[in-house]
Amino acid sequence: HPPHTSWKRTEPAAAALLESARDALGGVADDLGLDPALLLRPATLRLWVWRAATGDVTDDGALLDAVLREEGARDWQRELSTPALLAAVGAFRAAS
Repeated sequence: HPPHTSWKRTEPAAAALLESARDALGGVADDLGLDPALLLRPATLRLWVWRAATGDVTDDGALLDAVLREEGARDWQRELSTPALLAAVGAFRAAS
């Protein structure tokens, strides 16, 4: 995927989902007193957002699980981040 700094210009949908996903993940991290980057690596979040926003996705949960596993997210990271990220992508899809 291209650098996320160009998404607003080249892929506005991906940029919007990234912002929403960051906010959702940040909320979970704040509740736990963690840095969001400890909850999920920023590069992992961007990879999932890119695939979710630009691919032909039929199952957001399966895609998220696949990306998190592929990127080496630990079980606790997947458990804590998945609900918030699925809510973010659900809202994104509903608004699209």
